Amino acid sequence: MSAAKHTQGPWQVVGPSAKGYLVVQGAKGNGVALVLMDSEDEEADARLIAAAPCLLAALQKALEHCIWPASSISAAEAEARTAIANAKGEGA
Repeated sequence: MSAAKHTQGPWQVVGPSAKGYLVVQGAKGNGVALVLMDSEDEEADARLIAAAPCLLAALQKALEHCIWPASSISAAEAEARTAIANAKGEGA
């Protein structure tokens, strides 16, 4: 698999800022995303965004180490590979 082209993890959620945003920061403190605090779900959304690098790494590792039964390869493996490609900007 190709090298990551996103900000390296871990990412963390900080805030809220004085302007009403939650900030997702990369490992070096750089901004990755701003989440506007205008609903009940924004903290959960920010945590999900912050988990993205770990989720991507875990899915990649799972694919490398799984032995897929022939009956389940088509759906589960295809979905996992599509998710990884989309996360890495390699999707269609």
